[in-house]
Amino acid sequence: MSDRNTTASKVAALICGLFLARAAQAQIVPQVGPPPPTAPPACPPSGYAPPDFSFVLRNVDGPAAIESVSPCNGKEVLAAADAIGMARVNGFFPSPLTVKNITTLSFKAKGSFADTTRMEPVESLDFQGHYGLPAARLMVQRPGRPLSIRVFNDGVSWTETSEGMGLRPARASDRELMIMLKLTPFGAIWTALEAEGHLVVSNVGGRTVLTGKSPYDGIEVATTLDDKNFPVSVTVRDGRNTYGATFANYQATPDQMKIEWEPFYHVTFPSKITWTKNGRPWGDFEIVGFFSNPYVLFPPPKASN
Repeated sequence: MSDRNTTASKVAALICGLFLARAAQAQIVPQVGPPPPTAPPACPPSGYAPPDFSFVLRNVDGPAAIESVSPCNGKEVLAAADAIGMARVNGFFPSPLTVKNITTLSFKAKGSFADTTRMEPVESLDFQGHYGLPAARLMVQRPGRPLSIRVFNDGVSWTETSEGMGLRPARASDRELMIMLKLTPFGAIWTALEAEGHLVVSNVGGRTVLTGKSPYDGIEVATTLDDKNFPVSVTVRDGRNTYGATFANYQATPDQMKIEWEPFYHVTFPSKITWTKNGRPWGDFEIVGFFSNPYVLFPPPKASN
C-alpha cells in the first residue's frame, strides 16, 4: 500500500472515531424508517399561497419544474386535475403533488366554426396553446379560402401567412384566443387551480361545479364535472360576452390514435368539443389529433426582426 493510501486510511479512521465519540456523547439514536409526518402548510388568510415548484417526469419532455399543489387547492379541483392528467407525483424522488403538468397543448379538428358571423364548415382547424404565458395560435382552413392564422401572446396579437411566417400586428388584442384556452379541459381546471382558496364548489343537478377567477386575468370560469371528475362543460364570462364549451368521449378510439393522437398515458382529452358564444353556436368539432406539452413558439412580430 502506498504512503498516500495509508495516510488516507488513517485520516478516515480518525474522522470515523471522532464522529462515533461525539454521537455517544450526544446520545444520538440512528433514525429507523421514514421521518415522522409533518403537518401540511395552512392556507393563508388571503386565500393564495406562495407558489412552490418541484421536478417531475412528464410524458413528453422529461424532467420539468412544475408548480406544486397549493394548500389552498381543495380536493374537488385536485380530483379533476388528476382525472385529466394535470396532477402527478414524481415516483423516483420524494416530491409533493404537482398540478400543472399540462402547460401546452395542440389539437386538430374538423367541423364548423363561426369566427366570422355565422357557422361555416372548416376543412381543418389547428389550435396551439400555452396556459402559462398565456398564448394561442388558431389556424383555420376553409374550403376555397386562404389559410387564416391568428396569434395571441400575453396581450399582443398578430396574424401570420403561415405558421411563424409573415407576421403582421393586429389592430386590437385578440382576447378571444385567450378565452379559447379556457374552453379546453386543461384551461378550465388551470383557472380553478389559480383561484385557490377563492374557488367556490357547488352542486348543481347532482354534479360538482367549480367556479372561480384567476387573479391574473379576472375572468370567471365555471366548470361542471361528471361522476368521474372529468370536466364536461365550461362557462366563461368575460365582460358582456359569455362563452360555453361541452366535452365528450375522453377516451381516444384506436382509429383516432392512428391519426395524430398521443398514446393514452394518464393524460386524456375529449374527441368531441362544442363551443357557444352568447348562447349561439360558435364551434362544433370532432377532434382528430391531440398532443399534450408539445413544443410551441409564439414570438410576437417585434421579436421576429
